[in-house]
Amino acid sequence: MGSGSNSGLSPILTLLQRELAGASLEKTLDLPPGSVSDQLWQQSVLSRELPQARNTILAHWVEEAWVLAGGDGDAFPRQLSTIFDFIQYVAGPFSEGVAEQQDPDGGYGPGIEASIEDWDAETSPYLTLMMMAKLPASSDVLAVLYREATMGIMRIEQGRALDHAMQAHNVTQPEVRSIVEVITRLRTATLFELGATLGAVCAGAEAERVQELRSFGHKVGVGMQMLDDLSSLLRPAPSEFVLADERRARLTWPWVWLSERVSASAYDAMQIMQHGVYEGTFDGMELHDLMRECVSGVGFDHVSDYLQRTFAEFEPHRTTPRIQSEVERWMQTLR
Repeated sequence: MGSGSNSGLSPILTLLQRELAGASLEKTLDLPPGSVSDQLWQQSVLSRELPQARNTILAHWVEEAWVLAGGDGDAFPRQLSTIFDFIQYVAGPFSEGVAEQQDPDGGYGPGIEASIEDWDAETSPYLTLMMMAKLPASSDVLAVLYREATMGIMRIEQGRALDHAMQAHNVTQPEVRSIVEVITRLRTATLFELGATLGAVCAGAEAERVQELRSFGHKVGVGMQMLDDLSSLLRPAPSEFVLADERRARLTWPWVWLSERVSASAYDAMQIMQHGVYEGTFDGMELHDLMRECVSGVGFDHVSDYLQRTFAEFEPHRTTPRIQSEVERWMQTLR
């Protein structure tokens, strides 16, 4: 990361630092000077119930990109991981109120889901910018980070809007793949792409290297969303969380695989069932089990092939062992 001071901050970053400080809060509330120190103010904001990423892939993604870009692992700025945590709760691709998968020993398994009930995701963009402005980086690096984060968050919000607007029972069979691909690219692929970009830029990588890692992150993000959707379908124990996608009528990757596997009449029948689940007139578990029977095998093969190809194509001489091992562990739980 650049060693320059923050003395050359752009006006917007300087404004963020000033407006999110205790002195500004005191002025707004007409309090005596010194009522709230900057340190206490930031402590109070950051001590809210922020759910930590339960998944090792997301938890270490920015650090992995930092190392792949040539950064010293021992010098990785931990603030970047916290910034990426905030961005994750803007994205929310794995955070739709779904409970974490828990291992028999009480630890959390490889599932990416994390509940955000105790955290207002709408505040995350502001906290992201506040923390970014305080990174020990040059003004040029901060300007790039701010631009990338702003554009990334905008694309993620567009993806969220599209995701919430689409209902599986209202999308025609020929349209399914293209719509799911757009949602995935805007939300999860952008999240991983942005994480890779943050790590690479802060590590001081050249523009060409940043672009390589950005592209890699995008592809990994697509694979992670496929894997996450497949995991939701293959959860073994019936529960409220198992049926979250069906009850919201989310248009997920299993619907893509189904659309390319069954006849038009069979697909129409599945959509009728889905509409019934959405309206509360049909058993969600029956639809879930039928979808699982139809596409779990082809879905597993598709996700496995996609991720293996993605990692193999990315510089075989420079592997990502931590990320790959977590992906492989996750896949093993679905066999």
